[in-house]
Amino acid sequence: MTSRKNSWHNRMAVTKILTCAFLIQLTMSASVADAETARVTWAEFSVTRQNALTLDVNQALIAWEQSNHSPCTERSAFQTASHFPFSICAYNVRTNESSTLIDQSNPDIRPRLNDDWVVYQRSPTGISTIRAYNLTTAEDIVVSPPALFNSRNANTHDSTIVFSAESIVDDQVASTIMAYDLTARQLITVSLDTAFSVDHPDVYGRVVVWQQAPLGTHDFDIMGYDLATGALFAISTQSRSEQFPRIDQNIVVWDGDGDIYGYDLGTSKLFTIVQAPGTQTMPVVAGDWVAWMDDRNGQWDIFAYDLASGQTYQITNDAINEGYPAMTESLIAWIRQDDGIHAARKMSNFVLLPFVQGQDNTYTR
Repeated sequence: MTSRKNSWHNRMAVTKILTCAFLIQLTMSASVADAETARVTWAEFSVTRQNALTLDVNQALIAWEQSNHSPCTERSAFQTASHFPFSICAYNVRTNESSTLIDQSNPDIRPRLNDDWVVYQRSPTGISTIRAYNLTTAEDIVVSPPALFNSRNANTHDSTIVFSAESIVDDQVASTIMAYDLTARQLITVSLDTAFSVDHPDVYGRVVVWQQAPLGTHDFDIMGYDLATGALFAISTQSRSEQFPRIDQNIVVWDGDGDIYGYDLGTSKLFTIVQAPGTQTMPVVAGDWVAWMDDRNGQWDIFAYDLASGQTYQITNDAINEGYPAMTESLIAWIRQDDGIHAARKMSNFVLLPFVQGQDNTYTR
């Protein structure tokens, strides 16, 4: 009987311990959820030390252009002998492997990732075109037709590619924003006006955004266009010069005279992301996160802002200049001056593990 009593008391003791631990875990979970900033960190790692001009990211890949004097699989530092030609390289963040996406002995630059497609810019004679390469089928299509010249600054989402270009209208050079439907293989004119300079388009779903200014000025505003309805609308027309817009879901972000602003298309609200000493520019947005390059500390660093918590994070703090970020909700990548590409994964400081019963009836996390 004593043995059974002791066994019962032991079981009750364990039950009380587990109950207390469960309550503690609930309390900790609530407090951690309330203190989001205390548990978000960004873990930095090196992608390549090869020089790059631009980069893009998705959930699996980081892509960039690299002089093909050195193979994409070579990650050590290399001083480029010439600027051309370039290959499009990629780093798989899941397998930690580098590979070549496009190697056609051409000056292929500015890759943009879109599911199976890599959108890129080719400039063999200084007159650039926008192309798209399918990683599965190896199909390589020309997106911008010969009637357009200086096609540049492409971005892509789902089945849509957007880019800026020039064309001739009534013997005048007209600045234009174009969209291309990869499914229908159809080119759409978004904005065409000889009175305005337009550039740096981006797209999410059916909404295209870009910067626009009267010719001969730098008074840029942020404009939008609905591909489904054909409606043109203004996003921000502040007196400051507003440039480099990016869009993700309902959020549009841009550089306004060296500060970062945002606009919620769902609520029609304009808001400030950062106003700080120095210059903040080249913002990108993914989900609740915005990142940009920032020289408030005397060199260019990468900063990020959590729209959900309202907290700002300094991602880098090195003497070397670091800028031109690209991001997903859990990954930021950027270019280091003469030192290739680094990236950072979003991590969690607090990990609450379940209780596990061992063979000796002890409980551990």
